[in-house]
Amino acid sequence: MVSSRNLPAGSGYTDIKTVPYFSLGFAIRSTTPLVDAGEDDLAYVDGPATGPAGEQTVASTIIGAGGVLSMPASGTLNAIDGITIDNGGTLDGGGTLNGNVTNNGTIDSTDAVFNGDMVNNGVVYSSGGVMSGNIVNYGTIYCSGGVFLSGTFINYGSIFSIGPGNGGGNGTFLNYGTLSCFGDEVLPTMDNQGILDPGDGPSAIEFDGDFSQTDGTLMAEIGGYVQGEQYDFIHVTGSASLEGCIDVSFVNGFSPNPGDSFTILTADEGIEVGDAGLSIIGDGNFSWQIVDGTSLQVVSVPEPGFLGWLTIASVFFACLRLARKKGCS
Repeated sequence: MVSSRNLPAGSGYTDIKTVPYFSLGFAIRSTTPLVDAGEDDLAYVDGPATGPAGEQTVASTIIGAGGVLSMPASGTLNAIDGITIDNGGTLDGGGTLNGNVTNNGTIDSTDAVFNGDMVNNGVVYSSGGVMSGNIVNYGTIYCSGGVFLSGTFINYGSIFSIGPGNGGGNGTFLNYGTLSCFGDEVLPTMDNQGILDPGDGPSAIEFDGDFSQTDGTLMAEIGGYVQGEQYDFIHVTGSASLEGCIDVSFVNGFSPNPGDSFTILTADEGIEVGDAGLSIIGDGNFSWQIVDGTSLQVVSVPEPGFLGWLTIASVFFACLRLARKKGCS
C-alpha cells in the first residue's frame, strides 16, 4: 500500500487528490478530485475538503497535516484499505465511514457512524453516533450525546464520557487507563484494570452487563448522604467481581461520622470479592463490607488515635466505678 509518507503535505494542493496504484511499486500523484476517485485510488487530503454527499468507494484515504475532511451527514465513504489521519490532520462532520481508522490527528464527529476498527493515537471528540468495530485508544477521547458501542473497547489512554447515555450497546470495555464519567452514563460490560471515576463530583453510572475490577482503582467521592447525588454510585445489571483499590475522597467540605455507611456499588446478580481482596485509601478512615451479597458499602470508622483515647477513657471510667463501689462497701 502507498504510504502517506510518500505524499508529503505542503505541496500547495487544497482539494482531495488520488494516487493510483501501479504494479511497478510506485505511484504518480494525481489531481483527480475525490468525486472521480475509484476503488483503485488512494484519496489524499492536505487542505480543506468536503466528503461525498452520496456514496463513494476508494482504496484508502489519507488526511495529511493541515488537511480537513468534512463529511456531510448524508455521505458514505467506503475506504477498502482504511482511513489514516496524520498528525495535524482533521476529520469532522457526520455521515458513515466504512473502513478501519487510524487516527494520529483529530476526529470531531457528530452522529457519525464508524463501521470498522479504530486505533486512536490522537484526540477524538464524538457526539452521538455509532462505533461498531473494535477500538484501541492510546490518546484522548471525549464522548457526549449517547455514543453507541458494539465492539471491544480497549483503553490505555484517557476517556472523558460526558453523559447522558454514553457507551450504551452490547460491547465490552477493557480499561487499562483512565475513564472519567460525568454522571447518568450507561456503559457496557467492563473489566477495570486502570482508574474508574464515576463523575466530576458525586454521580451515578450504570453498567448494562457485568463489571469486574482486577488490580484497578475505583474512585468514590463522598459529599453527603444522598446516593448518586451527594456520593458516587454504580449500578451493575449483571454480576460484579472485585479486587484492587477503592480511593475515597471527601468533597463539598463533608466529613462523615463514625459508623456512617455509603453504598457505592450494587450488582443485581451478586458481588464476589477475589482472593487479592479490596483495599481502601484516601480521605478518612474506612472499612468495606458486602451487604446481602449484592451491595458494596464503605463504612466510616474512628481514626486509630481516636480509638486509643476511647480505650484510655473506658479504662479510666471503669477504674472510677470500681473505686466508688469499694468506697460504698
